Amino acid sequence: MDEKTEPNSDQHRIADRGPHFYRKPDGSYIRPKFKREGLEKAAAAMRKIGDGTTPWYGLALIILEYVFGIGWVERHVLDSPEKGFLVRSIRSPKGTPILGHRVCHLAEMVLNLMPIRGVEACLDQLAGGQIESGYAELEAGKLLLTRDINFRFIWPSGVKGESFDLEIIFPNGIAVCADTKCKVETETFSNNGLRNTLESARKRNLPKGYPGANSENSSGLV
Repeated sequence: MDEKTEPNSDQHRIADRGPHFYRKPDGSYIRPKFKREGLEKAAAAMRKIGDGTTPWYGLALIILEYVFGIGWVERHVLDSPEKGFLVRSIRSPKGTPILGHRVCHLAEMVLNLMPIRGVEACLDQLAGGQIESGYAELEAGKLLLTRDINFRFIWPSGVKGESFDLEIIFPNGIAVCADTKCKVETETFSNNGLRNTLESARKRNLPKGYPGANSENSSGLV
C-alpha cells in the first residue's frame, strides 16, 4: 500500500496534548514528525521536575501523548486499567519496572519507526486501543530496523492469501511476505498452540507462490 502522509511544519513542537497522528476525511493519515532538539529540551525539562519519575519514562509519556493524545495516555497508562497491556502487571511485585519498560519501549519504537513506510497500519491499531497487537508488530519492525534490513509495513486486507503484515526486501532483491502473530499475555502458552497459530497464519494470510515467513511474539516477555 502506498504511503499516505502529510507533514506538518508545526509537528516538531512537543507542547500541546495531541493527537498528531490521525486519519483525514479522505482516508490518508497525518503522521507526526519530531526534531532532536525538541526531544532534548523535553528530556532536560523532565530532569528538572524531580517528582520521582525517571526522565526517560516522563519523556516516553510526552512522546505517546503527542502522537496519540492525552486521552489515550490517560486511558491506557495513567488510569491503570486492569486489563490494559501496558499496565496489566502493575499490581505484581515486578509491576512498576514492567510498566516503565513497556511504556518506554513503545515510545522508542513509535519514534524510531515513524519514518518507515506503512507504519500507519501499526499506529492505527494502537490509536484504536489494540495495544498488544500493535506493540508486537512494531517489535518485529524494530528487529528488522536494527539489523538494517529493508522492509515496510503492510495493511492486512483480510483477504485469504493477502493479509500479511510486512514486506521484507533482502539484499539480493528478493521480497518476502511476512506475517506476525501476538500471543496475548493472558492466554495459556504451549508448544502446540504456538505451532497451530503459525501454521494457520501461513495457510490463511501468506500468498501462494511467493517467499513467506511468519513469527509469533509472546508479549509476556518484556
